[in-house]
Amino acid sequence: VGLRSCCKECSAYTNCQSVNYNKNDFSCELNYHHLSGLSGKTALNESVYMDRDHCFTLASCSANFCNLTCKINEKCVLTSTHQPTCIISECDPVDIIPDIIPINMSRLVGIRHSLRCSTQPYPSRQRVRCDTDGQWIRQYDTCKCFSGTFWGGGSTCIECPAGQHLPYDDVAGNASCIDCPAGSYTPGPGYADCLACRPGYYAPKTESSFCKECPAGSYTPSPGYDHCMECPAGYFSWFPGSNSCTACPVGSHTPGSGYRYCILCPAGFFSPVPGSDSCIECPAGYCSPDPGYDSCIECPAGYYTPEPRCNSSCTACPPGSYQSEAGQT
Repeated sequence: VGLRSCCKECSAYTNCQSVNYNKNDFSCELNYHHLSGLSGKTALNESVYMDRDHCFTLASCSANFCNLTCKINEKCVLTSTHQPTCIISECDPVDIIPDIIPINMSRLVGIRHSLRCSTQPYPSRQRVRCDTDGQWIRQYDTCKCFSGTFWGGGSTCIECPAGQHLPYDDVAGNASCIDCPAGSYTPGPGYADCLACRPGYYAPKTESSFCKECPAGSYTPSPGYDHCMECPAGYFSWFPGSNSCTACPVGSHTPGSGYRYCILCPAGFFSPVPGSDSCIECPAGYCSPDPGYDSCIECPAGYYTPEPRCNSSCTACPPGSYQSEAGQT
């Protein structure tokens, strides 16, 4: 919040009306009618309170997101990390603090960041200044916008749009928002860091505001993928958004990659182990009568399998012939 916003009007005290700030000489004026007998000095309860260390974006606050119960002179706002907190938003009487600098009948209380000025402007040794709705930096003698926001000129910090981020504070307009790399996203404005797409999802391009679900037959095993991987041969994924593939059960297979379901081995074939990419033909003298077998059945005595393979069952010996042993061709 800028100085004119951080320093709210003292609505409870009719003599304290507004704060004007001069950027050129780092001075401010507190315009009010002098009380009788004070000769330009400010009464204790006619002070303006400004908490420069908690200048957050009030516009992002709403009852849906800020659920804290704050004091009567405080307001619930969201910090740069989207955490609710209470900050002072209304004028409140302050105590006199010894560290004051009398200049032309003006007073500066730097410890509490409280300003008590006469109608005369005053220079500040600490250069009390907060031109943006960001935060004051005493080290650099300027203002900054919190991470996730950038200086938009004038007294405005602008949130980075969805799909972009800014991981550090913007000091005096020296930063700009950065596109989220592929495999990550920001779902809304004001994010300091991009979020990695969770397993089973992907973001194929930069500046994404959401992640896409991997289609059936594919997967992503860990966060941050920009593409989905097809399930290898012998494996499948039935549901979209999978973070792994499942081995085909015995009696089935997938002959290639990207399958959403397994294929049963046909009659006369079998697959004895999970995760098979092909089926094995039953050997001579053995047969699998139906699809989906994990082993072949030996032809009993009196039956055989003609070349090259059994179709769905063993064949009985023709009249006038016999087979006394099992498993014959």
